[in-house]
Amino acid sequence: MSKAKVLIVEDERIIVRDLQNSLNELGYDVVGWAQDSVDAISKVKELNPDIVLMDIFIDGLIDGIETAKIIKTSYEVPVVFLTAFSDNATIDRAKKVLPYAYLLKPFSNSELCAAIELSIYKFEQEREVNYMNRQLTEMIELHVQNKNLTIEDALFILSGKASLFNTTPDALYIISPEGEIIEQNQMANDLTGALDITTEENFYHKITPVDLSYGDLMTILRGKGSWSGRVALTKDKEKTFDLSLRKLCPSGGCTLLLAFIHENPRNADSQNQQLEDVNQRMNILVKNLSDVVVYESGAGRDYASPNVESMLGFTIKEFKNHEFFWTLIHPDDFERINESSYRWYYQDTTDTWVESYRMKKADGSYIWVRDQMFQVKNNFGVKYKIGLLININDLVEKEQMLLENRQLLQKTINDKDQLIQEIHHRVRNNLQIITSLLNLQSTYVEDVITHRIIQDSQNRVRALSLIHEDLYQSDDMALLNLSDYLKRLGNQLYRSMRVDITRYKLDFDAEQLMVPVDIATPVGLMVNELLSNAFKHAFVSRETGTVLLKIKQWDEHIVITVSDDGIGLPGNFSIDKADSLGMMLVLSLSEQVNGKITYYGNGGTSFEVSIPLQQTTKTEYDRRTGDKQYS
Repeated sequence: MSKAKVLIVEDERIIVRDLQNSLNELGYDVVGWAQDSVDAISKVKELNPDIVLMDIFIDGLIDGIETAKIIKTSYEVPVVFLTAFSDNATIDRAKKVLPYAYLLKPFSNSELCAAIELSIYKFEQEREVNYMNRQLTEMIELHVQNKNLTIEDALFILSGKASLFNTTPDALYIISPEGEIIEQNQMANDLTGALDITTEENFYHKITPVDLSYGDLMTILRGKGSWSGRVALTKDKEKTFDLSLRKLCPSGGCTLLLAFIHENPRNADSQNQQLEDVNQRMNILVKNLSDVVVYESGAGRDYASPNVESMLGFTIKEFKNHEFFWTLIHPDDFERINESSYRWYYQDTTDTWVESYRMKKADGSYIWVRDQMFQVKNNFGVKYKIGLLININDLVEKEQMLLENRQLLQKTINDKDQLIQEIHHRVRNNLQIITSLLNLQSTYVEDVITHRIIQDSQNRVRALSLIHEDLYQSDDMALLNLSDYLKRLGNQLYRSMRVDITRYKLDFDAEQLMVPVDIATPVGLMVNELLSNAFKHAFVSRETGTVLLKIKQWDEHIVITVSDDGIGLPGNFSIDKADSLGMMLVLSLSEQVNGKITYYGNGGTSFEVSIPLQQTTKTEYDRRTGDKQYS
């Protein structure tokens, strides 16, 4: 490990002492420490450290972030932030300084060591890159002086010579807009002769355009900045070649042109034969596509395939008339199509234009078509369109029918959901009425036992009401989150029975389980009775106590346990002989969901109910399980 010099900027002296010891153990040389911004900048200048460990909130007129900005700018020393603040605002401020690391207190020695080493390495790499950039800049400036070029032009030339010049199989030239050859590659030397740096050689003197004059070529280049076409060499006009002229930097950063000459002499007879073959294939193709019209437009290439007559009923001559064509577009689609196609066509793009709209047939009816257009350029760089007009009327009609059916189905679903929600609302409202009636009745009851019976009935109603409340808020009307429901039920019961929370506690151990409503409802009522019994009877003559509600899945069963650390059950207790309404409800509800109840009453009480997730009738369940009895 290198013996890097470290400066600590921290206003807590205990932290400074700890950092010094840690850094010395890790092999670093702590050259000093500073406690405020002024002292930190002074120490950096005086001690010339390799790295600064900077606390963000330090003494002084400015904090550690602003101090780090000055140190990086003026002294080029990497800074690592050490801080206890991880809020977004502080981190966002720190990021703007581009620290080499950001360590949150408390940090380990290994984290500190890694941050220092990576920061120093990154700083050295950046310094090397900066050195190389300075060297490159000097080379560019020298090249500019020799060639009288702009910085942007020279940079493109250097980058081109390093890559494209050495790899392309074509003759490549970099020329000024006036044609002066600035650079050329070896293939260009072989084709048109080596470049004589003592003279100003002009590229346009070495080539002759085949199908246009020099004046037309200059006009195209001034207007578009690019051109592709056929040329002959001045020294040998028997051969022709492909020439492509393009701006060296399309964004406008430089003015030079890049010229490619591709040595691909063409045979006129072979070209004509290939063109004839293509035309034959095209005619065969469009003849058998009755619902697709192929067309060309622009640059004097107006064309429409013969099947326009069978698809639309118009003659080819009528269809090729531009003004007539635009009258065929449905008035409701006209503005959209006109704006979209105009915007697309007057951009240089390779993207396909695709739109669907209604088009009039000769009989006055409309059909839906999908129009797909592509931009193509001829040898003179003039743009035209090739398109496919596809009859999609059947598809649109089917989609419309499908959409209408879907909308009808969605309306049915929405109506059903609204009805279910209304039912839940009415049920919950009626349950609230029952609760209110019981509450009113209790005000006329003075007997303690009767009052308790009314309270138990209210709790049972609330257990049912909770189910409907959860269902009302759920996206799925058939399933209920059993664990969340029973937790809410337990806490509600805990409050309603006014249990002394300083003495008696209710705990939960619940897995997340989704169950059908026809299971959740009886389970909720059973848990309501078992918890009520525990709070009422388990802690008689006890100062403290805990009730535990446990919910888990075991194989294909839901297992619910209500246990307490109270006085236990009477020795002769039997659930099927119990005369209380609560135990009768637990027994009946357990049978309703094919459940099995086990319990014990020594050293506290525990009731466990095991319910199969796959419900069957009671007769089938007894037959399959051998009619297991309660224990």
